[in-house]
Amino acid sequence: MSRSRTILIAGLAVAAGLPAGAGAWGSPETVSPEGREGRTPAVALNGSGTAAVAWVDGPWMSRSIAVSVRRNGVWDVARRVSPPGGVAIDPQIEVAADGSLMVLWRQAIGAQRVRIGGRIITRTRFVARARHRDASGIWRGVSTLSPSRLKVGAPELAMGADGTAVAVWHWGTGTSPRLSGFVGQVQASVWRDGSWSPMRRVSGTAGCREERRPRAAVGARGQAVAWWQCDVRGGSTSYGVARGPEDARWSSRRELPFRTSGDQRSDLDVASDGSISAVSAAVGGPVRWWRGTADSAGIRLSELPRPGLPERADDTAGGPRIDIDSTGDALTAWVAGTDRFTTRAAPVAAALGPGTPVSLSGQGPAGSVQVDSSVGRRGAVAWREMVGRQQSAVVAAVRDGDGSWSPARRISTTGAINGRAGPRLAAAGTRALVVWERNVDGRRIIERAAFPDPTAAAQRRR
Repeated sequence: MSRSRTILIAGLAVAAGLPAGAGAWGSPETVSPEGREGRTPAVALNGSGTAAVAWVDGPWMSRSIAVSVRRNGVWDVARRVSPPGGVAIDPQIEVAADGSLMVLWRQAIGAQRVRIGGRIITRTRFVARARHRDASGIWRGVSTLSPSRLKVGAPELAMGADGTAVAVWHWGTGTSPRLSGFVGQVQASVWRDGSWSPMRRVSGTAGCREERRPRAAVGARGQAVAWWQCDVRGGSTSYGVARGPEDARWSSRRELPFRTSGDQRSDLDVASDGSISAVSAAVGGPVRWWRGTADSAGIRLSELPRPGLPERADDTAGGPRIDIDSTGDALTAWVAGTDRFTTRAAPVAAALGPGTPVSLSGQGPAGSVQVDSSVGRRGAVAWREMVGRQQSAVVAAVRDGDGSWSPARRISTTGAINGRAGPRLAAAGTRALVVWERNVDGRRIIERAAFPDPTAAAQRRR
């Protein structure tokens, strides 16, 4: 399954001990145009090597969404894809198997006066917008997916290899549910056969104080799930819905087995056959793995046996992550709860359960872990590592086809790397691509790095 992922990665020197065929990361390249601000990137990559990076371009009050695409090994000139007339932020991007791609973002369209907590306040209205580029490289017009009143939060995008895409977002007043006048719901739209479906509300569970932080995943053949956090007394749980490739509507909502104190710390992905794998870690609890199904009755998950002694994930590092390749094998990764200097990873075989975790040790407190799995037991993990006061670097490790891991390496130069944007990683086959936001002399820029080193590959071809 394919999901938008923004990843931090920089140059990785050729290191002794890398597994056969692993190669090395190329040197970092600046993506954002010289002299311009660049923020919150997203990245996508398909099996044929078509790649795309999206980011917020320009100064604060005139931000737009820019995209650069790599085809046949060459990156094109960045193009602005959002329309003028309002700041555009929070991009997501995905690439289908045929090289077509989808970009999703939210954009301001003016202000609105609303009554909140007994007072009239003025709020900026944001809408979810998307734009499609077909396999020949032609961009279509901009689609507005959400209602034009109130506001949307940062949207999420997922796309399958067949081009089916799902966009989800939180829509409402953007205020506390404790105030009178509060509105908040999770909405979704599906791209299929060249058009977006009308927006549908998928949340609405009695007992949820607020429903927020939506996520989505799409299988290779168009099977889709959307899930979100439901705030309850003392903590949170998750609810989700599903739909098959030919379904006209979403399934009924079902609660997922992720109750915890605090915010949700879980992740979920869809295999080619429509089965689901998930990983979770309740605050103070062990890492747990799940497998299940999704159909017109909703999502159902059963816990898998743990591999050995209980694993614990750090309560402050964002929770474990999972990604499934097209055969159904998966990779999971998290920051160890016993040592924030250690990132852990475990495979999840399609016909079995989670394998023995390994330590991808670092040299400083870790967070913002990203994982991507590729066919043939390959994959990559990247994370942000603190290296001093307000200084950080990106660290990565690569899994080869024999299941062995390269040593964890700092692959970026040290600097102020945006932790909110987090690492974003995309991998397919033997390739991987990472992008990140870095502060250089008070200005934010976007950088990227490719695996294997494209310069070394070009020299070998000559």
